Amino acid sequence: MKKSLHIAQVIDSLGAGGAEKLLLTFTEAAIAAGNKVSIISLIDDRVNSAVNFNISHLSNLGANLIFVNSLKLYEISPFIKLLKLFRQEKFDVVQAHLSHGIILGGIVGWLTSTPVVATLHNPKPRRIGHYRIREAVWMFVLRFCVRKIISVSKGIEEAYQSTLPKSKMETVLNAVNIPEPLSDDERKKIRAEITDNPQSKLILCVGRLVAGKGLSELIQAFAHIREKISDALLVIVGEGSIEEDLVSEARLLGILEQVCFLGYRNDIQNLLRAGDVYVSASYSEGMSIALIEAMAVGLPIVTTNVGEAPYLLDNQRGVLIPPRDVEAIAKGIIDLITDPEEMRRMGSAAREYAKNHLSPSVWLSQLMIVYHKAIG
Repeated sequence: MKKSLHIAQVIDSLGAGGAEKLLLTFTEAAIAAGNKVSIISLIDDRVNSAVNFNISHLSNLGANLIFVNSLKLYEISPFIKLLKLFRQEKFDVVQAHLSHGIILGGIVGWLTSTPVVATLHNPKPRRIGHYRIREAVWMFVLRFCVRKIISVSKGIEEAYQSTLPKSKMETVLNAVNIPEPLSDDERKKIRAEITDNPQSKLILCVGRLVAGKGLSELIQAFAHIREKISDALLVIVGEGSIEEDLVSEARLLGILEQVCFLGYRNDIQNLLRAGDVYVSASYSEGMSIALIEAMAVGLPIVTTNVGEAPYLLDNQRGVLIPPRDVEAIAKGIIDLITDPEEMRRMGSAAREYAKNHLSPSVWLSQLMIVYHKAIG
């Protein structure tokens, strides 16, 4: 068995998403273990601040960065460029992410006899553009072109077990870096950027501001929370298409001054370490990176019982609530904030689980097993 590999990661873009963030964690762990890593981005969007942040980090870690600029699946020039790249580099294995990456990476891997491992990050593909055609091609590639398929959660594996070959499926949970706690002075400094009241209870939510994340229900719930906890602040981190709608809703409810929209940030773990509670009101999820980041820093969590959350927060490692339930969101957060001892116990239990099961070293070992199975 080859000890070190040249591993290529093919992804739609290097923007501010969970799959994109995982590339940073993977690259650091894989290169530290003696492997060579190439990152192939199918979209060249280097005008984006999140993309530039990720590029800088990946370059500093020692990754080889390649931009193909394939905006449409049917474009011939990028396809030929990718085909030549696979033949020239002779990658030992390619891991492909998201629909565009899986389709192009899978087909080119099949044509060049390069082992490709596809990764499923969500229980269903995002429906964009001519999604019926895209889904049909995507499913064909998964069934016939790639050698292994990784689902990043048990829920995702269950979602596809009746439509994809069981012999190809492997479940490998996502990883997260486990940071040390902030010093008191560091924590105070970060909190001071958000509020001048050191006693404020900071309720953090991290993710894209899009439909399906339950953010409207969260804002409605926060209005009820403010009636019980007058020093509570809701801190929403992320960008997206419904931000103006959310601002308008908070204004109508009279809580806009207590809802902080921070936009895109590249210091998520520092923000989480400075917070008091993490909340997610999503209607559906795969393996939420923000959720496991909150676990890694020991933040008590209130989240909807979707995706991998019921497995990750089993044994009272977090508070699980049903989706689309404003009252349940409010009650879960109020009950937690008013019980400091339970907050400490829950945060500590979540962090311990993350250290034992979600560390980058554990993750890389599991990925390498899958890679070698694909190589044969």
